[in-house]
Amino acid sequence: MYAGRNFRQQMKKLEQLKDWLPIGYLYLVILGVLKEGVFFYQLGIDVLKFSPVSDIFMSPVADIFSDPVILGAFVLVMLLVYVYLRILEKLAKKPSVRQVFSGKGNPLLTDEEMKAKMRGLLNICLGIGVLCFFVGTGLGGGNKTRRRIEENRMEYRHKVTFGTGETEEVYLIDSNSAYCFYVSKGQRTIKIAPMGAVKSIELIDNRMLETKKTPVAAKG
Repeated sequence: MYAGRNFRQQMKKLEQLKDWLPIGYLYLVILGVLKEGVFFYQLGIDVLKFSPVSDIFMSPVADIFSDPVILGAFVLVMLLVYVYLRILEKLAKKPSVRQVFSGKGNPLLTDEEMKAKMRGLLNICLGIGVLCFFVGTGLGGGNKTRRRIEENRMEYRHKVTFGTGETEEVYLIDSNSAYCFYVSKGQRTIKIAPMGAVKSIELIDNRMLETKKTPVAAKG
């Protein structure tokens, strides 16, 4: 009997999750639009004209795992929100705090009602926290890239080979499944090339794969 009740509870949670999936998808799209839009707006580019919806959707997820620093900052933000809500949950057991959630003149909320309130507050705080995180990374990243171009402090770590056989050393700003955004060496203008015209993008300055030169033995 317990197993049957537990199974029904799990099925109910799955049904609730299915109801939330469209909202989650829409939220990720909004995050991607805001982050990419804020980033490229500072470079004078309307990125929505050059980005498929699938790329915008995956942009927040890709950004999180693209850099250990970003991943660590994201985890830290989530932990801070979680700790804050745990503290608030403990405080909510006090009658005075529970009365605030219940509303003046209303009877105190039950434990189940308080849990529902806490879950709702958690969702709101997480949503706002994640939104602020990605908008902040878009603002910071776009401003940093713009300053590098303006002050000519770009690092040309990539080589683009086009279908015509022409090659260029470039400062690669970003790329998606449709377009590549870059600045050619010796220039300060942003170029946008369709990926169909690009044969390959070579990383010529890969700091993660730097190897020490093997000393040559002197001939005696």
